[in-house]
Amino acid sequence: MNPYAEAYGNKQVQFRFRGVNYSFALTHGLFSSNDIDTGTRLLLKVFSGFLDSDIEKKIPLPRRVLDAGCGAGVLGICAAGAIIRESLAAGGQSARDNDARDSGVYIRAQDRDELARQFTLYNAEKNNIPPYLFDACTEPLLACEAGLVPTKMPGAIKAGAFKAGSHWDLILANIPAKAGEPVLADFIGRSAGMLAPGGRVMMVAVNPLADFFRAELAKAGIPIISETTGPGHTVFVWCPKDTRGPADTRGPTTAADAAPDTAASGNAASDESFFAQYPYYLRSSGEYTVCNTSYRLDTVYGAADFDNPGFEIQTAAKLFAGLKPDAAFLKKIAQGPMLVYEGGPGHFPVWLISYLTGSIKGPLVLAGRNILALKAAQHNCLAALKNNINAGIPDVRAVPSADLLLDQGLLKINTKSCYTFMAIFPELVPVTDRLGALWEGIKDLLAPGGLVIISLASADAEKLLRKKPQGFAAAADIKRSGYRAMAFVRLPF
Repeated sequence: MNPYAEAYGNKQVQFRFRGVNYSFALTHGLFSSNDIDTGTRLLLKVFSGFLDSDIEKKIPLPRRVLDAGCGAGVLGICAAGAIIRESLAAGGQSARDNDARDSGVYIRAQDRDELARQFTLYNAEKNNIPPYLFDACTEPLLACEAGLVPTKMPGAIKAGAFKAGSHWDLILANIPAKAGEPVLADFIGRSAGMLAPGGRVMMVAVNPLADFFRAELAKAGIPIISETTGPGHTVFVWCPKDTRGPADTRGPTTAADAAPDTAASGNAASDESFFAQYPYYLRSSGEYTVCNTSYRLDTVYGAADFDNPGFEIQTAAKLFAGLKPDAAFLKKIAQGPMLVYEGGPGHFPVWLISYLTGSIKGPLVLAGRNILALKAAQHNCLAALKNNINAGIPDVRAVPSADLLLDQGLLKINTKSCYTFMAIFPELVPVTDRLGALWEGIKDLLAPGGLVIISLASADAEKLLRKKPQGFAAAADIKRSGYRAMAFVRLPF
C-alpha cells in the first residue's frame, strides 16, 4: 500500500462508472473526504454523454487529457479507464494491461497539494490504470502548458509522447471555489488556449459561481457548447473552435519529438520569479512587523496568512527573539542549512532573514504540501535576501512534501542529518496521528546541537509533547492566543 495513503487514508469508497467498478482511497486532508462529491459525479455524467456521442458519430476519442486540480484523482482515473477501454474496443482489443500501450492515451493529473498527488497515484494504481499512461504532478492550476510528458516512462513512445507546443484534447476540472476570482478568470482563457483543434474543456463549479463563469466566457468570446445544472453544481463545456470531426487524424508522435520533462519528478519546475510567471496568483503586497522587525511580503491566492501572519507564526517569532542566542550559537544556526516546514507564503522565513540582518549563509529549504505557498515563500525569501545580504545569496529551495518523515529523502541536503535550524508549523490532518512520525522526521533531519521550533495549537502541542522521544532538550516554551511555540535542542548523542 502507498505509505501516504496508509498514513492519511480516511476510508475506501466504491464508485461505478460506465459499467466499471472503481475503488478510491479518500482522506480528511483533501476535499470530499467521505464520498465522491456531487460535482464530480455530475461532471462525469456529462463527460460520459459526450463520449457516447463521439463514439456514435465516429469522432476520434480524446487521447491527451488533463485533470486540473485532481484531488484524489477521481476525474482523471475514471476518464482514463473509459477512454482506454473504448479505444481498445474500437480496435478490437480487450482492456488487457499489455494492450493498453497501444491506446495512444496519456492522462496527466495535477494539483497544488502534494498529498493530492500521492493519493492520485495510489488510486490510479489501485484501479489498474497503467503508470506509463498516467502521471500526477504538484503544480499550480494549468501550469503544465504542453510538451511535459515524461519521456522516461515505459511505453511513452506509443502511450502518450507528443510534441512541445501540441495541446490537450480534453481538460477536466472540478474548479476550486475559493481559488480567487483572478485565478478562476485566468483559467478560462488559459485552458481554451491549451486545447488542440477540436479539444474541449469540461468544468464543474458550484452554482453561486455559475454567473461569474458565464460572464467571463462571454467576455473572452468563448462559446458554451453545453451547460448542465444540478442541485448544487453547473457543468460548462466549451470549445473555442470545434473542428473535431471524422477526418481528424491526430495521433501521438515519437519520443524523439517529445519535450524534456522539467517536472518528471512530480514537482513543479523551479523558477526565479513565481509571480512573474503567474501574475494572477498575486493577492496582495504589504509591509508587516513582528517582534519589532519589519519585512515585506507578497501573498498568494490559494494559501493562508494573506492578510497577516497567523498566531502560530507570531508565537514562533516571539519565542525565537526571546532566546537571545549568543554570537556563536547564532552563527552556527545561520551558517548551516535551515528548514522551514509548512511556513505558508513565507512570513516566518522572511521575518527570520530580516531579524538576522543578513547573517544567513547556508541553504534555506522551504517545504510543505501547498506548491502555491512554497513558490510564494521562495519568491519572498529571495527578495528579502537580496535586500539583506550584499553578496552571495544563499540557495533557496522549494520542496513539495506531504509528510516530514516519509519525505526525508527529498528533504535531506546530504546523506546525514544536516539542518542546524528547523521551524515547523504542522498541518495536522484529522483522524490521523502523525505526531510520533513528526518527531522521527525531526530526529532524522536535525543535526546534533541543532535547534528546532515547533508552533501549533495549544491542544495539539500537549499531544505532541507526550510523543517526544529522548534526545531533545527543551530550550523555550511560550503560549499566545491559543497557540504554543516550543524550542528544542537535539542532544549530541
